[in-house]
Amino acid sequence: MVEELIISISGMRGIVGENLTDSVAADYGSAFGTFLKNIHAGRKEKLSVCIGRDSRRSGQMLKSAVTAGLCAVGIDVIDLEMVTTPGVGIMLRQLGCAGAVSITASHNPIQYNGIKLLLGDGFAPPPESAGQIKQCFLDKIFAFVDSPHCGQVSSNKQTDSTHIARVLGIVDKETIAAKKFKVVLDSVNGAGGPVTKKLLAKLGCKVAAINDEPTGIFA
Repeated sequence: MVEELIISISGMRGIVGENLTDSVAADYGSAFGTFLKNIHAGRKEKLSVCIGRDSRRSGQMLKSAVTAGLCAVGIDVIDLEMVTTPGVGIMLRQLGCAGAVSITASHNPIQYNGIKLLLGDGFAPPPESAGQIKQCFLDKIFAFVDSPHCGQVSSNKQTDSTHIARVLGIVDKETIAAKKFKVVLDSVNGAGGPVTKKLLAKLGCKVAAINDEPTGIFA
């Protein structure tokens, strides 16, 4: 028996290859893009959405599918590539996007993945908005555009450096560095390993890292 696809305030979650496929992800991207166009109907400039993924093997496929769905309704997409989930929220505001998408299933087993949505304020859609996005997805009422008006995709690799700079701007770097902390870091092969090692090094910590390669095969 195929498990039911979960669609909630925070987005969509399912089992890849069963209820969460490329076509499902593309439709969800188009639903989100259509919703954003509706709430920004008076805005003249083209809307953009930034998108990132965690280290799960299915992340690239789903990110590409959601990107296609967004572009199909005329939304420009900024690809952040493999980044932490908080990093997506930081870049949403940094880049002035109308929304953001994070391809992640958080703590769930490897067969799962998910599509988390953020609005321009950095928060998940409130219940009413989430309901509108879900209904748009279920009804397949998408604001498709013709070829000249399709969204364009660009790349941005500044998430880690931007995130680190934000953290260093609010902590006492000198006091922390003076402590010469020794830190054991276990990133369980998730997306946070590389950026966390960089941050700890900036704080003067001696790091012993295990499972720090973002393979998506969680330790």
